[in-house]
Amino acid sequence: MNKNSSVKLEKIIKRNERIENFDSDKIYRAILKAGKATKEFDESIAKTLTIRSINMAEKILRILKDPVLLNRMKKQASLSIGASFALSRMLEETEALYRKVI
Repeated sequence: MNKNSSVKLEKIIKRNERIENFDSDKIYRAILKAGKATKEFDESIAKTLTIRSINMAEKILRILKDPVLLNRMKKQASLSIGASFALSRMLEETEALYRKVI
């Protein structure tokens, strides 16, 4: 799959496991309903949240459909986590924190 290729949502699996055509307006209405119910946001925020949610879903699908990209991301995540949570680094940071507190 090309690095710049795009994946568009076409179908959606409902909670009852029915498969339906994807309709971004239904997503918008659900988000807007939640915003109004909680009084946390209005139509403009609901639209932004809808766009961001759909973009994120499309990016996740792109990763899942591209085995090369998926494996590359798995390896990078493993390296990143390994560097962040290496025992020696954690011990050094914990010791530094204790020294700062004492």
